[in-house]
Amino acid sequence: MSRNETAAVAAAETAEHDEQLDRLNGALEKLDDRERLAIHLYYLEANPVSAAESALGLSRSGYYKLLSRARGHLTKLMNAQASQP
Repeated sequence: MSRNETAAVAAAETAEHDEQLDRLNGALEKLDDRERLAIHLYYLEANPVSAAESALGLSRSGYYKLLSRARGHLTKLMNAQASQP
């Protein structure tokens, strides 16, 4: 593969990655506040369960139920955005 071809492939992959990030951000904005917070806590906090107990007043099982529901909604929203022209 030539340098130009390699650069073209890298540019296409970067564009696809940027598009996926845009879809993710758009979908996150459409989640309700509690679902969005559950997602953020899971991926950004060292101890998301303790943070959820403080911020959301949820037990461990309640937090994981909310997180599961949020992930399901996020998946649906991202798939809907992907299918739009």
